[in-house]
Amino acid sequence: MGAQLDRQCEREYGHKEVELLADEVGWDRSMLYFCILFHRLWPTKEDLARVTRRGLVFGHIRALLNRKLTARERERLERYVGKERLSVRQLQAKVRELVGKR
Repeated sequence: MGAQLDRQCEREYGHKEVELLADEVGWDRSMLYFCILFHRLWPTKEDLARVTRRGLVFGHIRALLNRKLTARERERLERYVGKERLSVRQLQAKVRELVGKR
């Protein structure tokens, strides 16, 4: 879904169109933006398989969408979640701790 939205946003969708589409499908527009951002950060089927294999759920993904994280930090946290079986709250705390140091 994120890939399709991202392609359409590049071609024709702006903020207003995303809002209209969100209303049309009954979703909050932030969910559509999450889909686009997810696709941009994890664009391949292999990326999706990896986060699934590591046991990340939607809440983990939302925490990792923090724009202040670098790709390297995101990957490290992703591995850490898989290894330590962090809860969403534990990951959110780790992200706050990491980006708060800047």
